[in-house]
Amino acid sequence: FGDMVETVVVKAGDNIAAYAHYNKVTKRVYQFATAKQHRRKGMATALFHYIAGDNTIPVMFVNIDGNDEASNAFLPAIGMPLVISQYEMDMML
Repeated sequence: FGDMVETVVVKAGDNIAAYAHYNKVTKRVYQFATAKQHRRKGMATALFHYIAGDNTIPVMFVNIDGNDEASNAFLPAIGMPLVISQYEMDMML
């Protein structure tokens, strides 16, 4: 994956305030976060606008925790609809 994967960051001073780790070819976001003190300031939105680029390929997210209220509220707010949900299945052995 070497040159296909990129991490972009938004800094506040010397500190990373938000980041996203994604595949530049498929535009799949593997991981993203915004420091709590920097949320609701447009930083993560700016990251996803950067990732979307020319919008020729849709940005996708993988493995968003269904219990992560902040991410599950943020993504639809920036126009990222939930397309597929997955259920975790456990089997007692």
